[in-house]
Amino acid sequence: QLNELMGKERDVPVDQRENRVVKFDDDDVDKYWLCGLSPHEVLRHTRSDLGLWEKIQDEGAKKEWDALPQEKKDEYGYESDLYRFLEQLVNG
Repeated sequence: QLNELMGKERDVPVDQRENRVVKFDDDDVDKYWLCGLSPHEVLRHTRSDLGLWEKIQDEGAKKEWDALPQEKKDEYGYESDLYRFLEQLVNG
């Protein structure tokens, strides 16, 4: 009965469920990638490698993000976070 009510993956952590629907604002989503550039990905295997980055790059979350009006994106602040992070990388 519990499987019918809560699903057969009810005891599996949310981030490990096979049927999980990823949302753009989930903590484990790569917000930089949503905005068009993931420095961790771009700089991987270079002298400027930023180290291990375990954030998710999910196409569904990206489509959800891209569908938002710019005003709503501005409220989340992901683009300004990316800008500040890139500034730090450039300015050292």
